[in-house]
Amino acid sequence: MGTHLGQTNYDAMQVEAMRRTGQGFTFDMSYTLGRAIGDTGDNFAEEWTTGAFQDFSKLNQEATLPQTGDMRNVLKGYVTYSLPFGHGRKYLASNNLADKFVGGWDASALLRYDSGVPLPVFATNDYYGWAAVYPNVNLKGDFSKKFSSGKFVPPSGSSAAPAGDQYFLASNFTQPAYGTLGTGPEIVSALRGFGDAEEDAAFLKYTSFGSEGKYKLSIRVEFYNLLNRHYFDPPNTNIASPQFGYVTGIGGSPRNGQFGARFTW
Repeated sequence: MGTHLGQTNYDAMQVEAMRRTGQGFTFDMSYTLGRAIGDTGDNFAEEWTTGAFQDFSKLNQEATLPQTGDMRNVLKGYVTYSLPFGHGRKYLASNNLADKFVGGWDASALLRYDSGVPLPVFATNDYYGWAAVYPNVNLKGDFSKKFSSGKFVPPSGSSAAPAGDQYFLASNFTQPAYGTLGTGPEIVSALRGFGDAEEDAAFLKYTSFGSEGKYKLSIRVEFYNLLNRHYFDPPNTNIASPQFGYVTGIGGSPRNGQFGARFTW
């Protein structure tokens, strides 16, 4: 009896740019183009079922398919800027009173943008020994995203979702007859969920006063989800649901901020 050791291949190309200037501006940004394929979707977990795969005789074929966490594009980085006011800076350097209020401030931002991960679809047939059964998939079908955020209407209860909420064509997937296995695969590379965009910002001020700067005060103001982005939930991938292929809700947290101060002596 042969033994097949599962494997995951992750290929990535990364481009990074970093720059510091004499004007108090620094940024570090990187872009990653990556691909994760493999047949270790169950992470070698001890299970009473076959794990994520339908047919272990086709592991070589499975190894060419994307992993559920396959994220092709990631752009991320940070930007910092020292505002040109106060002691040691371009403006109001000699004005002690102004320096206490507008001097010593730094602004920074954290940015991250990424593309969506694949959306696995399974049949609802339940066979002992199989954790999941693939649906029948029309691999020549149209898997492009149909969703438009401006047309979204939250569905009511478990009824069929409004037409404007459609994300992908449900007709590309059909339930296999009971007692049979679907044609699969588990993941179609072209069918992916929403990407993600995040922007956080912070403003920091450091100042000292008293004899030889004995007393020090730091102030920090932070904002999360600075642009108050709304995030749609992934589309419904339950093939037996009347809302299969449709977006059914909005998630994520609204913009929020916090203030902190530290005084040392």
